[in-house]
This record gives sequence, C-alpha cells and structure tokens, in this order.
Amino acid sequence: MSLPYFRSEERWSARFLLLACIGLNLGMVYVLVLLNEWNRVFYDALQNRDATVFWELAGVHG
Repeated sequence: MSLPYFRSEERWSARFLLLACIGLNLGMVYVLVLLNEWNRVFYDALQNRDATVFWELAGVHG
C-alpha cells in the first residue's frame, strides 16, 4: 500500500522520514533503558538504606 510512495518523486523524503522514525524510536528505547537502570540503582539504595548512593543519585554532591 505504501510502496508507490517510496517509488514516487518524493522517495528520498519518504526514506529519510522512515529512517528518522526508526532512529528516534531506537534513541527513545536507549534513553528508557538508561532511565530504568538509574531507577534500579536508586530504589536499591533506598531499600538498602545506603545514604551515600541515594544522595549521589539524587544529584546532591557534598
């Protein structure tokens, strides 16, 4: 159904938009993985009552 669009005169903009969507989705997944890792360490510090790690992850540097 979309094949004619990718073969039309606008094929370069169509390919760019497709690659941009894929790239943005991959970037979003990467950021969410980093956020998930931060959350794991942060809540582990809360659970273990590790004040040093907690304040470091909260952004308070002494």
